[in-house]
Amino acid sequence: MDRGAAVRTSLALGALAAIVFAVHWPVGRADFSFDDRSYVLANPSLRTLQDALAALAAPFPPHRPELGLYRPLTNLSYALDLSVWGEDAFGYHASNVLLYLASVGLVFVLS
Repeated sequence: MDRGAAVRTSLALGALAAIVFAVHWPVGRADFSFDDRSYVLANPSLRTLQDALAALAAPFPPHRPELGLYRPLTNLSYALDLSVWGEDAFGYHASNVLLYLASVGLVFVLS
């Protein structure tokens, strides 16, 4: 890749990152809402690594099997967030923005 193409790629990635932050970052000040309380705050499978791993074979969230959901990566992500951020909603929002930014960057690079 020549220098001009590298600069254009860097500028495009920077613009995408700015758009992602502009659109998603204001939510960072929000508290938990709606199903967050059930999926995160009341979810017993997030409290320890052993519980989070056991939840890989369980519905999501494990204490609400009637929902019929299976989301093992979501549960592991929430468990990791809980271990890092505790019950501070800001950390969960920051993690989501970073994951979204990584996804946008990956799609850009692969396209």
